[in-house]
Parts: sequence; C-alpha cells; structure tokens
Amino acid sequence: MAFKFYHAVPTDRTTPDSLVFCHNLTLNNGELIAESYKRIPGSGHLNHGFQSLYEMFNVEKEKEECFESIRGRLCPHRPSRLGSIFLFDDRTKAEECNLQWWQGSRSILEAEIVEGTFGRFDGKHLDSRRQNWQTAALMYWKGMRSDSPRIEVVVQGIVQLHGFEQFAARLKSND
Repeated sequence: MAFKFYHAVPTDRTTPDSLVFCHNLTLNNGELIAESYKRIPGSGHLNHGFQSLYEMFNVEKEKEECFESIRGRLCPHRPSRLGSIFLFDDRTKAEECNLQWWQGSRSILEAEIVEGTFGRFDGKHLDSRRQNWQTAALMYWKGMRSDSPRIEVVVQGIVQLHGFEQFAARLKSND
C-alpha cells in the first residue's frame, strides 16, 4: 500500500514560474523528478548543474547551508533539502500552509512517491533564530519533534501527482 501525501502546486497562471511548472508537469504526465535525485550517478536522470527554484531563489541560503552541513556530517544517507521535493503527509496541514505561505494561491494535489528516498522531518525547527540553527538542524535531522510539529516529507526521487490533468486543460485554454 502506498502512502498518501500532498503537494502544493503553483497553479495560479499569473506568474511565469506557475505557467512553466504547469507546462512541465503536463509534459511529464504529472511526474516530478527532484533535482537532488538527478544528481545521483546511476539514477538515469543525471543533470549537469540544474537547480530547483527553491535553491535559486531561497532568501535563507545561509540557514539551508547550515542544515545541509549538519546533514552531511550526521546522516548523509538522508535526502538533502536542497533540490528535493517537499510534500505534506496531512491534507489539512497542506491547506493551512498554503494559506500561510502562499495566500491560498496553490492547489493541493495528492502525491505518491514512485522511486527514491524520503524522510519525515519537523519543519518547525527551520523557524529557529540564527544563533540556534546548529541545534535546530541537529534536532531536524535526528527526527525530533517540536511541541507543535509541522511535518514535511523531503523526497529525493520521483513523485507522481494525481489530478494534474485539470492544469493541463487550463494551459490549453490559456493559448
């Protein structure tokens, strides 16, 4: 039995990244391949320096570098946050985060991990202050939960999104 996950898809069609995302999602029949997965030799999807939008435009690069450094030392077998696909394991939480982070502009689709590795981590640790980043990163990668966890599923692999067809139809009507 496959686990049920959820992904917040940028589908508002008002921004270039939303249109490109929907276009690529349509071409791949709803399949997302994490940039981090493409970097693994032997994955069959080797890229040559491609980065995810999150890697390119994240305003908290120092924090991500701190977390990545801790992951590399503590548990290099865990999927890197950099270039991975982020899922929710609870639809209600996905909808709450959509409102909080994206003002409700994203669509929540059911997602299935097809191949690769994944881990469940408490994203609340990312809210810590700069002076606590190292401790927060240790807690994050060890899988420790905060008092009010915000679980994120970090996927270094391939994810199939279900229900993407509605966005393919929207793109065609946009022509």
